[in-house]
Amino acid sequence: MILDKKAILEYQQNRDPYLMIDEATEIVPGKSAKGFKLLKGVDDEWFFKVHWPNDPNMPGMLQIEAMTQMSALSILTLPGNKGKVTHAISHTVRFKREILPGEKLDIQ
Repeated sequence: MILDKKAILEYQQNRDPYLMIDEATEIVPGKSAKGFKLLKGVDDEWFFKVHWPNDPNMPGMLQIEAMTQMSALSILTLPGNKGKVTHAISHTVRFKREILPGEKLDIQ
C-alpha cells in the first residue's frame, strides 16, 4: 500500500504544521511502514526558525513524532482502524546526526 499526503490524512488525525510525513511509500498493514518527509528551507519549516537560532535542524522530538506517525500507519491501515487515535507510550532513541534544511528524512 502507498499513501500520498492526501491519503495519509484519511488514516490519521495529525494536520499541518504537525503532520511530520509527506508520503508513505510502503505499508504492510499490521507489520511495517516506510516513507519520508521532505524538509524545505529554513523559512519554510516552522521548527527551523525556533530550534537553535543560527543552527537550524529538525528537533529530535519531531523526528520521533515522524517515526510515530509513520509506524501508526501500519496499525491504522488495518480494517476498522482508519481514523482512530494512537499514542506512543515509550521509546528509546539514539540520534546519529542532525537533520538539516533541504534534506529528506527517510522513516521506517
